[in-house]
Amino acid sequence: MRPVLRSVSIRLAFAPLAAIATFAACSYTSYTPPSRMMPLETALAPAPNHTDLQAEGSMAGAVMGFGTWNGALRLREGLDDNVAVTAEGGVMNVDGHAAAGTEHNAYMGRIGVHLHQRDRTEGPHVALTAGVGGGWSALAGRWVTQDVAVIVSGNGAWVVPFASLEGFASQPIDPQLFQYRTGESSTPRTDVLTRTAGFRVTAGLEFRDGSGIDSRASFLIGMMMGGIEKPDDGDMFMGLGAALRLSW
Repeated sequence: MRPVLRSVSIRLAFAPLAAIATFAACSYTSYTPPSRMMPLETALAPAPNHTDLQAEGSMAGAVMGFGTWNGALRLREGLDDNVAVTAEGGVMNVDGHAAAGTEHNAYMGRIGVHLHQRDRTEGPHVALTAGVGGGWSALAGRWVTQDVAVIVSGNGAWVVPFASLEGFASQPIDPQLFQYRTGESSTPRTDVLTRTAGFRVTAGLEFRDGSGIDSRASFLIGMMMGGIEKPDDGDMFMGLGAALRLSW
């Protein structure tokens, strides 16, 4: 199995990219994932003493290779006019080749902070986020992560565009050897997680219920592109995601 973790390694559901993958040689390696696979987040956050809960799903990965399907829950609480805190947990399912009974899931968690402008009416808005987290895979071991991002977004009653640039770094804390098979090969390969760093750019739209900043429910969609590196290898990746956010 190309484990947990070509951490971002999905056979994307785009016909042109699938065609490229058909004719190109696949490269196989593993990456230590970040603590969240595709965050869909605007520059606005809950007001003081308000909360929102977001459920999101995504698929993400390199043009060639195996893939991940991801889900997460994110809870945010407004502390004051400029600061909100975040707690989230997620699961990543790796589409790979492995012996029957091999665990394909990895589990992740993160705590973070969202720093934003006091003005919640005019746009555009800018915010900074930062977080620490970690993950666990029965196949590949445990790891810790750090991330920092800048987000820009508009404001409106019904539709809000947003974009973010994030950098992340991940470090195994008890890496263990694991095996996986490449393509149709019957010969297993052995690998181990190593330190990994990357970046991603995400752009999307938030659809509100018509109440603007006071919307109680919104739906978000987005696309992601980025790069991931370890000491002896690297890849570009892409992703698609959607989320439902409820606020109170």
